[in-house]
Amino acid sequence: MRIKRSSVTFNNILKLTDSCDEGHWKTMALVMRNFIIENGLYTNAPAFYQVVDVEDDASRKEYTVYVPINQSVGLGEDIPMEFISELIFDDALTFRVADPATLLEEVYLILDTCASEQGYGLVRPFYHVCFDVFGETMIDVVAPIVALPGKQPDESAAEEAVAMKTTESDHEPTE
Repeated sequence: MRIKRSSVTFNNILKLTDSCDEGHWKTMALVMRNFIIENGLYTNAPAFYQVVDVEDDASRKEYTVYVPINQSVGLGEDIPMEFISELIFDDALTFRVADPATLLEEVYLILDTCASEQGYGLVRPFYHVCFDVFGETMIDVVAPIVALPGKQPDESAAEEAVAMKTTESDHEPTE
């Protein structure tokens, strides 16, 4: 187990947020995959997601799935996705999960402990970058850093830790 501290940047991202029964988020990924294929686009980096509990319903989670694509796109109002031109984590801790039996809650605890020992906080929910290595799925848990030693994290620090740029695309909206 090794924790890395680095910056991470993704460009041209489709974002979809929805709540569903735990484990059924793959339907969201299929919707995005179909949209990408039907519009002549392709992915150019690993997909990633965030997950949070839905208040008042323990069986449901809110997932936000991000898929980097090859170009900027305009989205019609009837498309339930958002286009983000750039997503930047200027300073983050990253933990690679290679063993599928590893519980993510344990990884979160390790990241929180590391951050606490170094005197800074982390932005939640964490980002889970999924990629395939020799037919096995690995996940990098990315935890943006929000406060440096001697400072307490606050909401404005969290906003600065994750910079999202949403720009209007030069492309026509996709139907």
